[in-house]
Amino acid sequence: MSMTTLKVNKKLFKSWYEVKTTHQDVLYKYQRSPEHINEDVLLPVAGGLDAWKVTTSTNLAHALVTNHHRSHQVAVTFEFELFRSVFDFEKDRFFWILEPDDTARLYKNRKERVASLHASYHTSISGSELEVASGLGPALQAVVICSGLKTLQLMENQGRTFSELRRRLKSQEQLREDALTEGTMMASASSNLAGSLTFLI
Repeated sequence: MSMTTLKVNKKLFKSWYEVKTTHQDVLYKYQRSPEHINEDVLLPVAGGLDAWKVTTSTNLAHALVTNHHRSHQVAVTFEFELFRSVFDFEKDRFFWILEPDDTARLYKNRKERVASLHASYHTSISGSELEVASGLGPALQAVVICSGLKTLQLMENQGRTFSELRRRLKSQEQLREDALTEGTMMASASSNLAGSLTFLI
């Protein structure tokens, strides 16, 4: 496993992106061109937006950054290993394309579609709002669709289904809410105690 950080220029809605990879220390500048489906920009390694970090397998080769003008968001999808028992990953590469109908489709190449799933996303995404309808089962490792303006932390999905991933995210969110509630209650109790002591004095 390796940690790769991609830094994308914050001018997300311009016609080009700047990407810097930590392991190669090379600055890439990608011009959009007609051959990119839906004006997608193909990046050299898996990663994220700004200083967003994601742990990936070393053999992952591509990430897609798509500019959705209607929502002013950037959807990020990561190439990942699918159906290891079916395909030889030394030879076969797969990548996702988020199409205008909001369906993320897996392609073996530009013409051969392998699988697809419907992915819904929000105008503002937090850790508890990852919504992906899974139809591919536990072989699916990870697909992330996130806002270009916020950070979504993703623990590596080691062969889990999206339902399990959603439960984990929601569970973490609930734990945070419980901690905040408990802290508020403790602060309230402390305030009441202080008031009682003041009254006694």
